[in-house]
Amino acid sequence: MNAKSLKTLEYHKIIAQLTEYASSQLGKKLCQNLVPSTDLTTIRQMQTETTDAATRVRQKGGISFGGLKDIRDSLKRLEVGSSLSITELLSISSLLTISARSKAYGRHEESELPDDSLEDLFRSLEPLTPVNTEIKRCIISEEEVSDDASPGLRHVRRSMKVINDRVHTQLNAILNSSRTYLQDPVITMRDGRYCLPVKSEYKNQVAGMVHDQSSTGSTLFILIHRAHGHHQVEQRASGTGDTGAERDRSRAGRFEQPAASLYGGTGIQPERSGATGLYLRQSRTLQTLQMQ
Repeated sequence: MNAKSLKTLEYHKIIAQLTEYASSQLGKKLCQNLVPSTDLTTIRQMQTETTDAATRVRQKGGISFGGLKDIRDSLKRLEVGSSLSITELLSISSLLTISARSKAYGRHEESELPDDSLEDLFRSLEPLTPVNTEIKRCIISEEEVSDDASPGLRHVRRSMKVINDRVHTQLNAILNSSRTYLQDPVITMRDGRYCLPVKSEYKNQVAGMVHDQSSTGSTLFILIHRAHGHHQVEQRASGTGDTGAERDRSRAGRFEQPAASLYGGTGIQPERSGATGLYLRQSRTLQTLQMQ
């Protein structure tokens, strides 16, 4: 059908209405790219699928595809052995969750509904439940990875907690012993270092190096050496004390190990099992179902 005929039929308005019903960006894009077919077999197949989808919705209710993300770029990275970010893993988890929900929706007793043209689409979905369960176990949110995501991460976080407790214990002891010499009974952070705000006349009474001073000179901020040593260890453990490439490598190491171990407990090796193709096929199947 030529462009003039489509314009006369106001085909773009029909597509716009259809697109509004798609619950994901991928589904909306498929709707927008739809063009009428001139092949009689294809036309009949599409009409049959639409009729069968309407029957399912009428008898079983609708199904939501909200949360379906485009993971094609992530799959390309996975295929060449790259590690995925937390956000990418959560997007894959979302796809697998929707796959499981769709597969469950597609199941039915023979007495409920006879097999229809959509049956093969539902059967082709593979939720990969062990992988999805492992992702959800390891990743709490986009900002937080579970302590149990890997032995290495658990060790780092346990060490950070021990060090942090030591720092606070020493800080409280120093604060109590130096309270007489302080401008204010608090410990301040100056350029990422623990300092005591000491009255200038008592600077020789408090062990430590003068790190900074107030604008009037009446208060000297003295670096607490013992606490600073522990704080540096804590920073190295968390990666916050490093700079540039060192910090990036530190963070990457802690998050890549949990990401890589997600497949360890499932027996699936993405570069060997064709997982990329499986994810992609499932994504396409869900998009197709969304259009019915």
